[in-house]
Amino acid sequence: MNLESKLNTKMQFKKQYTFETWNGWNDTICHSSQDFFNVFGFYPNILEANRHSFSQIDFICNINKQHTAKIYKADEVTGEKDYSLRKGEEVSIAAFYTDKYQIEFAWDDDLKDKEFVLFYEDESDDDDEDTPVETTPSELTFA
Repeated sequence: MNLESKLNTKMQFKKQYTFETWNGWNDTICHSSQDFFNVFGFYPNILEANRHSFSQIDFICNINKQHTAKIYKADEVTGEKDYSLRKGEEVSIAAFYTDKYQIEFAWDDDLKDKEFVLFYEDESDDDDEDTPVETTPSELTFA
């Protein structure tokens, strides 16, 4: 597949990957993001997977204290990070951040379990689009 076939009119690049195990989901995203960088020259900013795959990631985050310690709520106004989760509060993450890149999560129920697609979508060419991006205060981030 040549580079032109990977590029569409929205300046979007994508590549499909697979989670081998749920427990290593975060390492898989890191390794896959590095592979994506090696192929395209920049890091992805969107990860699509089906709802079941995201539910498994959330499950691991809820039972593994090392994962839970890395989850925070970001204040929509100030951007401040709040790592304090209430006792018994279940988490559902919406993004994955490192010091090199930030990846937002999106559902695609056409993908099979454990499959995911990394995208880089350049939104700088969306000048004629007036649709705002909606987020909720309860979205959590894994960093």
